[in-house]
Amino acid sequence: VQSTDIELYLKTLDDLVTRTTRMATKLSTYKMGSDSNFLPRLTKSIFKEHLETYMESESSNLEDRYAGSLQEHRELINQRKAASSGLRRKVNDGACEDLVSHEIAATILHEHKAAMLRCCNLSLPSDLPENAEELFSALMESLVGQHLIPAVDVA
Repeated sequence: VQSTDIELYLKTLDDLVTRTTRMATKLSTYKMGSDSNFLPRLTKSIFKEHLETYMESESSNLEDRYAGSLQEHRELINQRKAASSGLRRKVNDGACEDLVSHEIAATILHEHKAAMLRCCNLSLPSDLPENAEELFSALMESLVGQHLIPAVDVA
């Protein structure tokens, strides 16, 4: 699955927030004034607009990534089916491997891991549980609802 503009935006946002926070932490050791919250507030104000819409972008990106991975898998199954002249045994282990792909599951889990790391970095502490739950729900819908259950129904 190819990287999208949204994915690139999310990776860049995560990188910039991380580097800016790290730089603010280093600068804070110099005690540049009496307000110890100045640099964290400044960092928040720089990224505020982007962080307010972060979760919408993350959810949209994950849905697109998951759907793309599953679509590629379905196309591969259809190509194999056409190559075997339509003959297919649904009961043997080979057919189950066609229907349930550990590569697709690994890809989806890898994408989920990256999204969760960004979520931990970019979400406000008060929003983190809700955002993590939203990402987990998207994972379950994709991996179980759109990959495993249809394979079990066919088998």
